[in-house]
Amino acid sequence: MPQRDPYAPREWQPHEKPMLLGSPSTPVHSTPKRIAYGVVGLLVCLTGALGNAMVAANLQNLQGTFAAWSTEIAWLPAVYVMTNVSINLLLVKFRQQFGLRAFTEGFLVLYVLVTFFHLFVNDLSSALMVRAAHGMVAAALSSLGIYYQIQAWPAKHRLKALTIGITGSSLAIPIARLFSTELLQLDEWRGLYLFELGLALISLGCVIALKLPPGDRRKVFEKKDFITFILLAPGMALLCAVLSLGRLEWWFETPWIGWLLAGSL
Repeated sequence: MPQRDPYAPREWQPHEKPMLLGSPSTPVHSTPKRIAYGVVGLLVCLTGALGNAMVAANLQNLQGTFAAWSTEIAWLPAVYVMTNVSINLLLVKFRQQFGLRAFTEGFLVLYVLVTFFHLFVNDLSSALMVRAAHGMVAAALSSLGIYYQIQAWPAKHRLKALTIGITGSSLAIPIARLFSTELLQLDEWRGLYLFELGLALISLGCVIALKLPPGDRRKVFEKKDFITFILLAPGMALLCAVLSLGRLEWWFETPWIGWLLAGSL
């Protein structure tokens, strides 16, 4: 039998039609399934944000672990934001062209792998590289959590889904401050990442068991997109570095901050 063209337009009911290209359709779900979508959405949001929150909440402890200066350990959250902001430029089109299945499961598998490699970090340099990779794969989880929340609410309450999705991510920092100190006592910084790895595996299992409804797909990538990304992403990353380190380094003694700021423009 001939395979169906994945980019062929689908026939949607009025209440099912996706809001945007690359977003899931919105069929009618039973109440238990809506609750399940809401729980999974909140779990995914927390999983994506909790890793960086635990690092930010324990910078002083990690500074002692890696025997680093305060200005050196500040690069851990900085490189996360640098890659997280930049990769979002590509994620939208990736979702629109390759579909939600590849987006959800693919990036969650990558998230699990990157979190697993955190356990083998032995010095600050390797920690910075893994955190940079972590920022890229975690960028997909915030929008994924919002998509799950959308499935949990009827059409007239869809704005609540956006609010809950954003709030779920913002809860990560206060939650991290509640128990991350106890995790550090287990096996220093590895205790943080063991917990994050377990959370990522639970999220992956939930996403595989409860899939998002399909949406429309279209070939949207162009060769010029990668040229744009190569030009724009480094500038955004350099600006994030300036904003992260500029409050710690004295500008007159560290001229490289000025060079980074100039390079970002």
